[in-house]
Parts: sequence; C-alpha cells; structure tokens
Amino acid sequence: MNFRFRRRFGQLVIIGTVTSAFSGITKRTIAQTKRDTPSIAQGSESSSIRLRVNGKDYPLQIESHVTLLNTLRDRIGLTGTKKGCGCGQCGACTVLVNGQRINSCLSLAVMYDDAEITTIESLASGNELHPVQAAFIRLVGK
Repeated sequence: MNFRFRRRFGQLVIIGTVTSAFSGITKRTIAQTKRDTPSIAQGSESSSIRLRVNGKDYPLQIESHVTLLNTLRDRIGLTGTKKGCGCGQCGACTVLVNGQRINSCLSLAVMYDDAEITTIESLASGNELHPVQAAFIRLVGK
C-alpha cells in the first residue's frame, strides 16, 4: 500500500511540474501573440478614395472594412439602396458598378475607388419613374 501511495504521489508531482511549465509557456506565448499581432482596430486603416455615384464625385476618407452599402447610405446620404438580408440574397442593396450589377452589402467601398456607381436614385428621368422603380412601388404597395 505504501508503494502505491509513493508511486501515485510521484506521478502527481510530475504532472504538476509539467502542467506548471506548460502554463508558463502558454502565458508567455499568449502575451507575445497579443503584442505582435495588430488588433482589428489597428488593422482598420482608412484610405482616401473617390466614388463617382450617379455622376457626382464624392471624395471620402474611409476605413477598409466599410461596405459600399454603408458608405452610400451613411456617408453619402443615398438611402434608396436598402439594407435587406445582409448576405446578398434579397437584392435590396443592388447597385450598378461600371454597368455590372453587384450586392453592395457584400462589397467593400475601397474596392470601387474611381468606379462609376449607379444607384436607384438616378434611374428616374425627371418626374417619370424608371420601370424598376415603378415595379418596386407596385410590389411594395401590395
């Protein structure tokens, strides 16, 4: 019985020593990783870009993580482009970029520096609605 106790005690001492050593290594590794890795906030550098939206130039200072949708709505004030599902399935955020249809909720604004962007606001011709605008109003009105 005494031999088993000493053996078990020895095992526990070894386990405790190894655990303590690995704990110190882990703490130092985590501290070094935090020091060497930039945080998300530090990595969010801003860029000077120029968006050409509906024929008008908008010089902007924008963070790299901001979507084109948020830029159009929050920074430029064009709220015709809507926030829908947030994952590109509903199409409420659709805009034209250089004539190609994109989901602005899935696109970063910095990707479209100097691009020609067309939103729903520019589709009307004077007081006459574009067919897309008229269809949307008919759809929402139901």
